[in-house]
Amino acid sequence: MVLIYEGIVAGIFDYDYAPAPDIVDGKRVYMNISQEGRDDLDDLRETGMLYGLKLSSKKYQSTVALRITAIGEEHLRRMLTAEDRDAVHSVAYAPGESHTLRNLLKVTWESKSARFMLLSDAGYKMESTITEIESVSYVSSPYIPASVRKGGRENKQNADRVSELVNAVSTIKDQLDEKLTLNDVRLIIGEWIPMGANQIVALNDKLGSSERVQGGFFTATIDDFPDATQFRGKSEGLTAVRLLDYDETSYVNFEAEVFFDNEDNILQIENFGVHFGESGLVTYGLRLDAIMDRVKNKLSLDLMSRLLVDVTNDSSKVVSNLFAAHQKSMLDLTFLEDADNRDKFNCIIADAIHPKMPAEKYMDKEENENEIKQVIGDTYSAHDLNADELIVLGKGGLMICGPNVLRHQASVIVYSGFKARSIFMKCVFNRCFMLADVLKRARGIIENYQNNPESMDIVRKTLSTCTEEVITLGEIQTFLEESVDGLLLPQPFEGDDASQELAKILNLEDAMHRLLRRAVDMKKTIEGCGNELGALREMSAVISSVKKFTINEGIESTTKNLEDAFRAQARNSTQLEIMQVVLAGSLAFDIVDRTFGQYMSIADRIGWVVDYIQPAIVELPLGWFALNMVFWLILGGGLIILMRRLSYLGNAVDAKKIKVNRRVHIRRLASFLAQKEMEAVSIGEDDKSTVKKYTWVEEKNTAKWKGIPPRFDLVVDERYGFILSAFLQVTKRQTQLTADQIWDMFLDELAAHGVWDTSHSKESTWDGRSAALAAPARAGRALGAGQALGAGKAG
Repeated sequence: MVLIYEGIVAGIFDYDYAPAPDIVDGKRVYMNISQEGRDDLDDLRETGMLYGLKLSSKKYQSTVALRITAIGEEHLRRMLTAEDRDAVHSVAYAPGESHTLRNLLKVTWESKSARFMLLSDAGYKMESTITEIESVSYVSSPYIPASVRKGGRENKQNADRVSELVNAVSTIKDQLDEKLTLNDVRLIIGEWIPMGANQIVALNDKLGSSERVQGGFFTATIDDFPDATQFRGKSEGLTAVRLLDYDETSYVNFEAEVFFDNEDNILQIENFGVHFGESGLVTYGLRLDAIMDRVKNKLSLDLMSRLLVDVTNDSSKVVSNLFAAHQKSMLDLTFLEDADNRDKFNCIIADAIHPKMPAEKYMDKEENENEIKQVIGDTYSAHDLNADELIVLGKGGLMICGPNVLRHQASVIVYSGFKARSIFMKCVFNRCFMLADVLKRARGIIENYQNNPESMDIVRKTLSTCTEEVITLGEIQTFLEESVDGLLLPQPFEGDDASQELAKILNLEDAMHRLLRRAVDMKKTIEGCGNELGALREMSAVISSVKKFTINEGIESTTKNLEDAFRAQARNSTQLEIMQVVLAGSLAFDIVDRTFGQYMSIADRIGWVVDYIQPAIVELPLGWFALNMVFWLILGGGLIILMRRLSYLGNAVDAKKIKVNRRVHIRRLASFLAQKEMEAVSIGEDDKSTVKKYTWVEEKNTAKWKGIPPRFDLVVDERYGFILSAFLQVTKRQTQLTADQIWDMFLDELAAHGVWDTSHSKESTWDGRSAALAAPARAGRALGAGQALGAGKAG
């Protein structure tokens, strides 16, 4: 389709193109599609000149791959002229390059820019404009079918504003070849949204249905400062809502006029009539007063296809800020986070179609049918209701034409609701299969969890997400089933042959039963996913138990080793103490020897030793031995007392562990920590955080710490700027300060350096300050606030 479009733009193919939605990379994208080009490809497949291979993506979207057959190659050899070959080559190869395989253009999709690119192996690159949708100027009035109304205000009419289109333009580049036109057209765009009575009540409250002044302007812009006294924003993107009629729990009808930016000289007066029903049916209705220079009658289907793109996209924007948050989450889940581009069903109701022909004439597989495909998608069938009325059914909509077809609007609305539910069910069903694939991959990870140390973390996150999705899908299935079960169907008018024929064609009762069966069948698929999820959770629990058992075994073994080590240490400690006493004795003996001259046998030369020591001690039996034992006892006992005293002083520890989790200025904190003499800095980093642990001992300052300084551990998340936790340790018997007092001093230092980030007023400011000091601070703040309040009142 991209190459065909490029050929049309280059003037190679004499085709028309019109915007049509298609699924690209799981997203719904509007592209300028040539229905004539697509029809010719189908003709080539029917004649056997092309093969068609049906494929399915991971997101369960069907695609078709084409390849030329031998018959097609033979036909080209016989019929292709040199002129036609050169024309096709000008599109298929990079311009100005030789027609070699390296210069052959390939179409690729770039997800970031949401554009198709034409690339060659030789390096040529060009952006395709197939996704640039052309705009037209138009005037519309809101329209809500009478079948969903119960009195209330009349719809607004904008027919008097048609004159504003005098200088309006469009951005259409192609020369349109119009075959069919319509008179007095009403567009009804239907979709289904998970909704019930409570959602209708909430919607009526949001619209102010019961208030004196109803409706007003709405915007999807978030108010980041709700406490401020002013709000400044742009008028573009606003939606003006005017309530028409409502029932508190059943429905609400209102008009919505959108104000979106348009290109220069493009005038789009876009006014919707919106209906929300308890069953989930949402309709957006417009009456086309004029498109470009066509006023009410002879409205071109080519122009209408461009208008439908605007209406479909803008209708999603109109109601996006009216949905509840849970409804938005259900839509995002169903449409793969692309809910704003969700598909809808188009109903075109016209007073007349020109030229008027029998219904089968419009299904000619050529110009007429291709033009109808531009507005309702691939056509299924066309039927004459009577001599003046006909209906054409398509994949993306229907078209009903005739002088009095508005009487059929009740049946058309119900049918569009069924088709909208069918569209939604398809998306939900595909989502169930995608969920099943995720669970299958999770099972594979669980079965091979030894291959990846992070496998169980991945599984836990996956199962958590899948649990939420299963619950949401179950809610959606319940909404779908309840919206169809017991639905009242409109009955054909007696004596009206066209109404009877339409009832046979639409077969609403059979369609309702089919939808109900599909909704019930979907429940089985969702329950299957839930059962698989439960089985995977049990497998994960078993693996966690095995890991815990392994860890417990390791802990038990480690504990036993530690016990053995402690016993060995106790024995070694006793032996060490004995060795210390023995060494103290050896030292005591040496001191006695050196004191009394026994060392080097010089005691006989020391007079006071000869006169006093030898007669009194040495010559006394066991006297010298007793003197050595006394010295040993004094020195050994003193050493034991000293060691136990040091142990006594060091064992009394006052510790404080604080979980802070408070935001800080990282640069100021780094400047503060640079003043400390770090003992160790450890870093733990992963894809989500960068955590550093700083360890230091404060500098000696007896006056400040009233003893020996404390030791600090500070854990900081430097990626997001948080102090996560802190740990401080004080030797209680060697300082007069407690851990609480030292922590308060540390907090004062942080505050003095301006470390705390107070710009996030809603975040916690708890920092672990001791209650004794925090209470006076709070009292001071309260007193200050009271004084300020008193001053305000006095003023």
